Amino acid sequence: GPDLADYPMDTVPNKVEHLFKAQQFHDRKQLEARSHATSQSELDAMGPATDYLTPIVADADAGHGGLTAVFKLTKMFIERGAAGIHMEDQTSTNKKCGHMAGRCVVPVQEHVNRLNTIRMCADIMRSDLVIVARSDSEAANLLSSSIDPKDHYYIVGATNPEVDDEPFAEVMDRAILEGKSGDELQQIEQQWIAKAGLKLFHEAFRDEVEKSDIPNKGEVLDKFNSRVGPYSGVSIREQRKLALELIGRPIYFDWDVPRVRDGLYRYQGGTKCAIMRARAFAPHADL
Repeated sequence: GPDLADYPMDTVPNKVEHLFKAQQFHDRKQLEARSHATSQSELDAMGPATDYLTPIVADADAGHGGLTAVFKLTKMFIERGAAGIHMEDQTSTNKKCGHMAGRCVVPVQEHVNRLNTIRMCADIMRSDLVIVARSDSEAANLLSSSIDPKDHYYIVGATNPEVDDEPFAEVMDRAILEGKSGDELQQIEQQWIAKAGLKLFHEAFRDEVEKSDIPNKGEVLDKFNSRVGPYSGVSIREQRKLALELIGRPIYFDWDVPRVRDGLYRYQGGTKCAIMRARAFAPHADL
């Protein structure tokens, strides 16, 4: 079935131990056989020795919890013989398999904290564990928290103030209590999304400029985009302030209204988002 990381925390470390012990067993058997050779010709007849101790790089999922869980999981992997582990930036509670929709990533800094915790555990245990930082942001469409400014460029918000009094989560809760079917719920969601005018803030700013009577539209957009980009890490507060300076009026943009029923923010992942995260993770990982 799909990998939801809902199995016990020690499942993969136990499998690493199983594989590592098998490798050690074959290595010992080979050493025993070769040590019994009584001549060089007998040793040559066995052929070159096989390196059975292939390094194991294991799947640490999203850490199976908070930072203390990440530390304990790393410790288990090191003790059981892993040469490296890879950890993704999904949430532990909403982890989805690669082919499933609705992938939710954590804020950039939260995953950086995980990587630093792995390194700390490896240092304490005097292990040269290889740390692989993974990102599911290329296909992510949900974010657990809006706390990190590096994510603000990619958070989706409503641009129609008419939905201010009808948040998406409340609309869907009400429809469910009314006994709406799955198809009806999907239709209600599509209608709400169409009405809300969901966009990223820089898209909302561009559309506001294009429909305005500002004479130097291209210059205004260039000024905004020179400071706000996919890798700039400019906070939504600074984006709003810059937009106000450039066009003289505030832009309606609310990323809380479209939040889904479990409180997650809508997020627009993609290649640029993955590059932004890779750049942030790189100093804290080996790969």
